[in-house]
Amino acid sequence: MHRTYAFLPPAYGHINPALPYLAEWARRGNEVTCFSTEPFKAPIESAGLKFVSLDGHMRRDYNGISTNMFHVAEWVMDDTLLVLPRLESLDLPKPDLVIHDALSLWGYAYAKMNDIPAVCSVATFAFLSWDMVASPRMMWRLIKMIPPGMPHFMQTAKMSLEIRKRYGVRVPPGPRALYRYENLNMVYTSARMQPWSQFHGPRFRFVGPSIADRPHAPAMPNVPDDVPLVYVALGTLYNDRVDFYQNVLRAFEDLQVHVLLSTGSEDAVAKLGDVPRNVTVVASAPQLEVLQRASLFVTHGGMNSMNEGLYHGVPLLVVPQMAEQRYVGRRVVSLGAGLFCDPAAATASALRHRARRLLEDPQFK
Repeated sequence: MHRTYAFLPPAYGHINPALPYLAEWARRGNEVTCFSTEPFKAPIESAGLKFVSLDGHMRRDYNGISTNMFHVAEWVMDDTLLVLPRLESLDLPKPDLVIHDALSLWGYAYAKMNDIPAVCSVATFAFLSWDMVASPRMMWRLIKMIPPGMPHFMQTAKMSLEIRKRYGVRVPPGPRALYRYENLNMVYTSARMQPWSQFHGPRFRFVGPSIADRPHAPAMPNVPDDVPLVYVALGTLYNDRVDFYQNVLRAFEDLQVHVLLSTGSEDAVAKLGDVPRNVTVVASAPQLEVLQRASLFVTHGGMNSMNEGLYHGVPLLVVPQMAEQRYVGRRVVSLGAGLFCDPAAATASALRHRARRLLEDPQFK
């Protein structure tokens, strides 16, 4: 038996793909303790893992994370300086292994300061520095983040020195503090989907989509099965887009489909008011169950949603809400698995045109 500590940021997009692997590790006789916040206690314990709360020792809601990578780096380093003293105060027995998310800098630091072997759980693409050079669009978006990001960079420079002084762990300032990879990194997508995977080397294992039952998912809404089902969801981070949802209603109201629109909140459901007869609006949906029936997935292009859609053979219409999702969307298009729509141009007409192509052309499926 190996005593294992898992450190995951409190965000569904990072916890959901890691839990099936942690659960399997526990099923094989290992003791797994997962450190996170109270909203994630139920799914963690349902996976057969022990839970330790970090509530009161993390300032950030990672389900509402900034789109500026310099700001994200400040968030992560700030929380690292809060979490590490908490871990020291618990006086925990030394584990045999640490598994930490690529954004969980506190897990990376804990492993380094205690000389514990570590595995990195990568819920996004595995980004290396030369990926920026290979993707001019991503490089340009990073450059645009620099002016508003400079105050955050200065803060991370101070915190980098503080982490090194207190714990002897070297962490670079700015966005390079993110994605602290290990000698073994599990990436939850395929090598074909990962850009430039042939250059990542053997320490990156592209293990494919991480799919498992979610016992705490909501019930499946009652939707007709005699017409194609179009599923629309923008994930858990940037889903406060009532204007986009209204365009969706107009885009599909005269098509022979049924739309299941998951808004992410009851407030957004109420703001939409009356909807066309061929649309069902819910605050949340059992995504894995829905995708087993869907003919089209209109998505923000988060890694989990992208993986789950492709795993179930559903063509994607990607309407990204942040830079990383643009990268995902372009990759989906380049592999012929879907279409892309810039959020600024996601009018009812643009959405309807792309949706019809995806529904009518079998090459996408």
